[in-house]
Amino acid sequence: ELAADGTPTPLSAFVDISDRTLVALVEDGENNVMLVTKHGLAKRVSLPTMPSTQVVNRAGTDGVPVMSLKDADDQVVAAFTPADADSAAIVTAGGRLLRIAVDKVRPQGRAAGGVAGVALSDGDEVVAAGAVEADASQIVVVLTDGENLKASSAEDYPMKGRGTSGVRCIAMKSADSRVTSALVTNETWSALTASGKTLSTSVDLVKRDASGVQAPSANSVAIQAKR
Repeated sequence: ELAADGTPTPLSAFVDISDRTLVALVEDGENNVMLVTKHGLAKRVSLPTMPSTQVVNRAGTDGVPVMSLKDADDQVVAAFTPADADSAAIVTAGGRLLRIAVDKVRPQGRAAGGVAGVALSDGDEVVAAGAVEADASQIVVVLTDGENLKASSAEDYPMKGRGTSGVRCIAMKSADSRVTSALVTNETWSALTASGKTLSTSVDLVKRDASGVQAPSANSVAIQAKR
C-alpha cells in the first residue's frame, strides 16, 4: 500500500513485528496454510480458524499461536497455501529436498504441533519450503553460501513419504557449506543481495543432483520470485 505521496507504507503500520521475525504473509482463500519448521515438522491449519493472515515464528504477547513448538530453538521457516492436489517441497541446508503430497499432512487446530515432515541428519535444518503444483511444471532454484546457484525442474524430484529424508537437490562445491535459500516458482526470479539489491538472472535447467553456476553477484543471499 502506498501513502498519499506515493511512498510505501511501513509493514509495522499493519503488523507489530518489533519482537519477532515475520515469516510470511498469506492471502485469504479456501486453501489451508501449510507451516514447516526448522526441525522438519509440517502442519496445515485452516485459515478460517486464524484471526488474521499473519504468521510469525513465535507468538508475541499480542499474537495468536498457530502452532505449538516443542523445542525451544525450533521455529517456523516457511508458510504457504497449497491446494490439496499440490505437493510440498522441503529444502534443507544440507542440500536435500523432500517432496511430499500435501494431503498427507492433515489439517490440525491452532494448538497442535504438526507432524513429521522431513527427516534430518545431525546438524541439518530446513531452510525453505514451497508448493509444487499438481502438474509439477515449476522450477526449483537453490542457492548456497558459496554463491552456487542452480535450477531444476520440479518434476525431477520424486514424490516420497512424509518423514523421509528426500533426495539431493544440489552437488556442493568446495566453497559451499550449506544451502541458504531455495525457491519453487513458475515465474521469473532474481537474486537478492545483502545490501537489498535485486539482480535479474537466469540459468539453464540441470539435473536435480548437479552443481550450479556462480551467482550473478558476490553477497547474493537469497532468491525471490518477481511478478
